[in-house]
Formats: sequence, structure tokens, C-alpha cells
Amino acid sequence: MGDSFFLIIIETVEKEEKEEEEDKVEVSPEGYIGYLEIPKINFSKGFVDKNSPDNDVDKNIYIAPKSDYPDVENGNFIIAGHSGTGWRAFFNDLYKLEKGDHINISYKNRDYTYIIDDIYKQEKTGTISIYRNQSKNTVTLVTCTNNDSKTQTIYIAYLD
Repeated sequence: MGDSFFLIIIETVEKEEKEEEEDKVEVSPEGYIGYLEIPKINFSKGFVDKNSPDNDVDKNIYIAPKSDYPDVENGNFIIAGHSGTGWRAFFNDLYKLEKGDHINISYKNRDYTYIIDDIYKQEKTGTISIYRNQSKNTVTLVTCTNNDSKTQTIYIAYLD
């Protein structure tokens, strides 16, 4: 009986070691831990760890502090970015997106494809309400609404 218990522990340890090897976060020379790509608008941009000092909407696309990374089951990866004019208007073309368009995220050597399911606007108040199916892996994109300084647009996409 002791041998059986010992074998189970070894199998568990080996499995955990394999998962850790696959789940290592590789950091690019620019400090990116992953990439966001939106094929329809020819968008590709790296993102930094949400605890990095470079995780700032005035420097990069911004990962919200309460955001889950893509590998969290039923999580919500929340990304905000400027739109408008200037070098930091990373999300300037999001207004061209429609339901059914794809969002791709590369993170921890894995690729995740999401499909936009909902697009809605909210008044700019400093906070947003995210309406999503909490039993699905989600990516939420947030930016100022095109040609409307009073609202922001939220894009909800679910893992394909």
C-alpha cells in the first residue's frame, strides 16, 4: 500500500514539472510577455505584465489590475488603449470591428483565438461595467468611442 501511494506522488510531481515548463512566461527584449493581434485592422502589439511600471495606457496597451491572463479558466483578460491621434493611439481603429471578428492573443507559448460577441458603449465616468458570460474565457477591449468624447466602447470576445 505504501508503494502505491509513493507512485501516485511521483506521477503528480512529474506532471506538475511538465506543466511548469510549458507555462513559463517568456519576456521579449522589449519587456513584452505576450502579444495582441487583431487581423481585420492589421493590429499587432505586445503587452507587459500587469504589475510592470510600463503597464501604462500612456506607454502601451494597458492590462487592467483585476484582469485575468488568458490561461485562467473562465477569466477575463481586460485590455485598454487610447484611440484618437498620436503615437499612443494604439486602439484607434477598433471602431472598425464587428461581431464575429477575431482577436488573437499569444501568451506563455500558446495562441488563443477569441470571437467578438458584443460591442457596447458607456458614458465615461472613470469606471466601466463589463457584461459577459462568466462561464467563458473572455477578452475585453476598452477604448474611447470614435468621434464621441463622452463615451467609451467595450468589445467582448469569447474564446473560440
